[in-house]
This record gives sequence, C-alpha cells and structure tokens, in this order.
Amino acid sequence: MDFSRFWVMDGGNSTLHFGEFRGPQLQDQWRLPSHPVLPEPEYQALLAAQVAQRGTPQGVVFCSVFKAPLPALEAALASLGIPVLEIGQKELEQVGFRVLAQGAGIDRLVNGYAAWQKWKRDLVVVDLGTATTFDVVASPGVFLGGAIFTGLELCAKALAQNAEALFEVPLEFPKQIIGKNTREALQSGILFGYSSLVETMLEKIAASHGATLFGIATGGLAHVLYDQTAHLDRWEPTLTLEGLAGLAQDERINGNLKPRVGHG
Repeated sequence: MDFSRFWVMDGGNSTLHFGEFRGPQLQDQWRLPSHPVLPEPEYQALLAAQVAQRGTPQGVVFCSVFKAPLPALEAALASLGIPVLEIGQKELEQVGFRVLAQGAGIDRLVNGYAAWQKWKRDLVVVDLGTATTFDVVASPGVFLGGAIFTGLELCAKALAQNAEALFEVPLEFPKQIIGKNTREALQSGILFGYSSLVETMLEKIAASHGATLFGIATGGLAHVLYDQTAHLDRWEPTLTLEGLAGLAQDERINGNLKPRVGHG
C-alpha cells in the first residue's frame, strides 16, 4: 500500500487529532470533536471541507482509545472514498515492538513505539493530557508498562469545584512559589506541586528500572510543565502522529494489511 500522501488520526476522549503527511513529513494538523459524538453527515461535511482544502489522501491511518465516534467517522470517510487502516497492538507486534503490559491504551503503545524508533534507548514517555501517563520502553523495543494519574487540568478543576472559596486559575507558573494572593497560591500549588509530582515519579521509575531513562514529554499540556520540570529531556508535541505515520509507511504493515472501508 502506497502511503506517500496520507492522513493520520489520534482519537482521544475530547478530540480527533488529525495530521497530514507527505512521506515522513508532517505538513499540517487539525482537530475534530469526538465528544459529544457527531452524526455521520456532520463528520462527512467536516472531512469534505478538509479534502477540498488539502486534496484526497490515499488513506487514513488511525488509533483511538475512544471508540464511540468510529462508526460514524469511518462511514463518513467511506462515503468520500477514503480507505482507513486501524492500528492496534497486533500491528505494533508485527513491526517487532513487544508489549509486556496488559490492557495498555493504544495511544500509550504508539507513543512508546514512536519514541523508541526515534531514540533507540531506554526511555520514559510522559503524556500530559486528560490523564497523565508515564510509560517505560527498554531495549530492544519493549513496552514495559507505566503509571497513570489524574491530569493537570482535571486536578485544577476538581479543586475549584469542590472547595467553596477557591476558583479556577490560568495554568501558568507564578513568579515565585510563595503566593501573595489566592490566585498566586493556587497557581503555585497546582503548577509547582504537579511539576514536583512528575519529577518524583520519574525519579522513582528510574530507580525501579535500575537505569537512567531519557524523558520525553508529549500531550496537550506538556508545554505547560516542560521548562519547569526536571528529568524531561525532550518535548515532542506530535509524537503520536509521528508514530502512526511511521507505522503507515512500514512495509511490514503495508505488506500484511489492506485498507478497509467501514467500521467492523
């Protein structure tokens, strides 16, 4: 299957994150809503607008932890004549990426695969989104497992919603850790506190692994913490999309799988 001009999609709990690729190069990215799930005609109209702007891709390669929008989305792509290819654990194992953790979300696995392909060293991927995940990959390309915690934004919202005198604040680090008013105190506790949590988790994970781990930050909230958090060596905002693109162009995937139209 020729994937020199294609789209990829990372299906999350809030949005469907698309990327347009020409070979290995990411050209552009955009998002469609996944919650609430839209009816097929609305997805078709949104996708048709992207096709009109960008041209028809040769296919869409995707992974998704949120399955609810997939039937409508795949039907919309089928109506536009665009084949789809879903990536699961089986496809990752076909390309030699071993998974030793049960039930890990496909987004976590694709991130681990992408990071391993890029750096070929023992590493930990910290995905800062709705949840924060810490995932360890070791030589020779083995997903060992990790940890999952409540995401930064959810923590902040929960505090504001459950404490009468408190309120939501912008997720920005204050100038000093000792806040001079309630807003600064909340920002200090939430941002410095969460950064400290990430640092401590990374230290404990590395100690458990018994070796230094190269730290990679990704996800929608990574930009908030990256510069203020120790042990994070790289910020890779499009890691999942790049992993999907690499899989789409791998001859072991193209040689064994055919594009399918329609969900099932």
